[in-house]
Amino acid sequence: MNPGNRRHRRSQAIAQLEVGRQVAGPVKTITDFGVFVGLGEIDGMIPSDARRTRALRR
Repeated sequence: MNPGNRRHRRSQAIAQLEVGRQVAGPVKTITDFGVFVGLGEIDGMIPSDARRTRALRR
């Protein structure tokens, strides 16, 4: 895979994200400090504090 193409696809994926937008993806890793979720070309991290806050709101 050409590193330039990968970088371009990652940049496009990031450009499509917006603050507050809900996205879905598979859980990749769970750590003490958060959860990593696959979002196509990139992985997103949900900090453990955010998980607790969201659970309390429901």
